[in-house]
Amino acid sequence: MSSVGGVYQPLTSALLKAGGMLLPVIVSIIYLLLYQKEKQNVFYKIFSFMFIIGATFSAAAWILVPLLYLNGKAPVGDDVTQFLDVSGMNPVVVIILAGLVICFNILLAWRKGVIQNYWKVFNEKK
Repeated sequence: MSSVGGVYQPLTSALLKAGGMLLPVIVSIIYLLLYQKEKQNVFYKIFSFMFIIGATFSAAAWILVPLLYLNGKAPVGDDVTQFLDVSGMNPVVVIILAGLVICFNILLAWRKGVIQNYWKVFNEKK
């Protein structure tokens, strides 16, 4: 994300950089909490799975880029690189937090039945 003008404190600037990942993840968590396992609509099951996977794995860049950052090869204009520069946070902490976000979303999707419902639909189509 980017902005024009304005003076940002380190915290608000870091949140601006993390917003591209945080918004889809927060929306996916809310979606998962409202997910209705009993619905039989095939589109609902497939859409739910694809939406959750897409939103969850947007956090994967927050694992890959800090690894590159540690090796001095991070992309210059990337939000994750800018976040690490602005916040001063240790890249290992960012990697761990992103991994926890991914694991939490996958676990929640499993417990709510999103993954199982998708596989049932996928296996019925064969």
